[in-house]
Amino acid sequence: MTRAFRFGISIMTAPADREWVAAGVRAASQGYDILLAPDHLTTPAPFSFAVAAASATPLRVGTYVLNTGLYPTALLAREVATAAGNIAGRFELGLGTGYLPQEFAAAGIDPGSPRDRVDDLARALDTARTALGGRTNVPILVAGNGDRVLRLAARHADIVSFLGMRYDPSSAGGLSPLGQRAFAERLAYFDRVAADRSAAIERNLTLRAVVVTDDRDAALRALTRRFRLPAEVLADLPILLVGTIPEIAKQVEDLRERFGISYFAVPDRHQDEFAPVVELLRGA
Repeated sequence: MTRAFRFGISIMTAPADREWVAAGVRAASQGYDILLAPDHLTTPAPFSFAVAAASATPLRVGTYVLNTGLYPTALLAREVATAAGNIAGRFELGLGTGYLPQEFAAAGIDPGSPRDRVDDLARALDTARTALGGRTNVPILVAGNGDRVLRLAARHADIVSFLGMRYDPSSAGGLSPLGQRAFAERLAYFDRVAADRSAAIERNLTLRAVVVTDDRDAALRALTRRFRLPAEVLADLPILLVGTIPEIAKQVEDLRERFGISYFAVPDRHQDEFAPVVELLRGA
């Protein structure tokens, strides 16, 4: 069964209240489905943002995603229960491991090893399920790329978020992008470990850049400095959408057809560029 598309805006900046409310209202008018709050120290606090955003717009809201290593069990349980209780039927809880050492350092927390951070994610999943108290109207999203995280998503998630990137401590941003072949391997691995649950789990992808242009080759060349990769490599990345509006819409449709991804999130800086694509594909 082919799922209908869903589209979200990830609030990557830390705007004043009046600005993000306006962005949320505009997103609703453009056909987006959900406002999403990442969990970085430079972005809005995710739980308070979700509650405030839900009161200001008709959209669904979610955490995208929590850095679970920053949350003691009792604090996480309180936050989840409060958000779920105050956002009736419109809250999505996204969980991940975190990957930026400098954010753990700024919070005064030892990040531990990658294995430790996945252990934290497993603990957070158990905590969240308990805090939700049997609510079935709060989907849980698990985001990641590694085998253990994808196994956790296969067992526990309602939504799996594929980063289209891998953990890379040598990279300035802590992540390196995956080309089509490596990305396809991650999807195939998830299908194997999810087995009978695979079709029931919604699939999400975080898009890193959307460039609307009549000259795709020139736009890819311009992105080489930002991503520090050759244009021919960038052309192969699922997380980059480059071309005319119809071409980008076709890229989104191809990602759904090939990988089953129907839920796409774009950074707020690309909200207006991507909106015509949302208009073309919404409900399809």
